[in-house]
Amino acid sequence: MMRDAYKSLYRKYKARAWHLLTIQEMSDWGVIFSMQHHNVPTRLLDWTESFICALYFANFGRDSSDAAAIYLLSPEGLNAATVKHRGLIALGEDIGEANIDLAPYHPSCLTDSRPLHTIAVSPIFTNPRMVAQQSAFTLSGDSFVSLDESYCKFIMKIILPPSTYNDSRQFLDLVGVGHFSYFPDFQGLRAELISEMDREVETAKEE
Repeated sequence: MMRDAYKSLYRKYKARAWHLLTIQEMSDWGVIFSMQHHNVPTRLLDWTESFICALYFANFGRDSSDAAAIYLLSPEGLNAATVKHRGLIALGEDIGEANIDLAPYHPSCLTDSRPLHTIAVSPIFTNPRMVAQQSAFTLSGDSFVSLDESYCKFIMKIILPPSTYNDSRQFLDLVGVGHFSYFPDFQGLRAELISEMDREVETAKEE
């Protein structure tokens, strides 16, 4: 049932968004990455190879009284356990261009009834955000159980208590990381300019 719903969603998105896609997105997996980029449900889960980027997103929208968390994943360990493949699995431009059979994971080919396991994949960078965020992904299987429960041997959770909020924010400022760093487009620029203006207002109020 879920596979049928995913296939329907994919076909509708591809048909209606095709004229909006870039050349890089006009491929089997490029359409999926476009869906993910615009917050349309897919099997993809975003990760990053940069700890600083992970810290940025852990603090994104965080209140100073809130705890946060960073998850560390061993992609090689995950793939070795789930599909007996050591290392990341490359997503080629076409479904067949990968070092294992990825066709059952793609909504255009979901005719295989075998159960699917979650795997770690290396993407094609189809937009500037993926490059800036040093993106990596897991491609979710059929289970509705959370990753940290299903694959606890390969995932570590780091809790950031509220007391780390100010230090985290100061560290990100020190290394020069802001919204525009990881969202290199008009949306990111707008968010960064507003954030800078808010800080100036806060400083002015304290004087």
